[in-house]
Amino acid sequence: MGTITDELDYPSTRFQPKLNTMSTLTDQEIHIWYADIHQFRNQVDAESLLSLSESERHQGFLDHESKAEFLLGRYLVRTKLSLYYNKILASDWKFQLSPHGKPAVVNSTSEPLHFSLSHSGGKVACAFSKNLKIGIDIESNQREKPYLALAERFFSKTEFENIKKLPLNEQAHLFFKYWSLKEAYSKATGLGFQTAFDSFSFLIEDENKIQILLPANEDPKNWKFFLLSTVADFQTALAVYSEKNIQVKQFFL
Repeated sequence: MGTITDELDYPSTRFQPKLNTMSTLTDQEIHIWYADIHQFRNQVDAESLLSLSESERHQGFLDHESKAEFLLGRYLVRTKLSLYYNKILASDWKFQLSPHGKPAVVNSTSEPLHFSLSHSGGKVACAFSKNLKIGIDIESNQREKPYLALAERFFSKTEFENIKKLPLNEQAHLFFKYWSLKEAYSKATGLGFQTAFDSFSFLIEDENKIQILLPANEDPKNWKFFLLSTVADFQTALAVYSEKNIQVKQFFL
């Protein structure tokens, strides 16, 4: 399945940690970087890295939190890609969207670099891999929602029943586990919300032993999933497609 290693570089004002180029990310590793908009102090640097289209999007946000999350997310993507492949400056990375809206690196590198980005409640999470399809989702689990109504509408019948049978004060916890896993999987496949959330189910034995049940014509064999509670009051999920065992390493900006 995989292992999780906490190699946390707790919040600081450093531009980026001192890691060796490319050798720090193997094809059996996923690196996850976390950041907080309230602790980020490099806004000017971050704005200087944006492309013209990114800058226009950034300026278009009316909500302060969403605007700050977008900027910090682009900063994370660009600076960490250059951390893993320093022949390309952070400002020079080019991206394109798939037909379903999944962003991908356009630049030519010695080995394909993949990333997945998520943000919620002022927190940003970004996962990086070499040659592996990945998806990440982070959710604030403190937000009040009509959990049962949403689960009945969007989740499989089994998932809904699993939430429904829990005491009221435990339902939100399981709801966010399912939701974040489904988001992560849909991002990893590249299909996004084209994938109906009730068309597949998750069986959660523990946070490192998770199975996905897919339609009969789809093979779940090489999918690996991780539930992470590294950031207090937030639920993070990671989806990875790999034939090999995976090690997950986590860092804070």
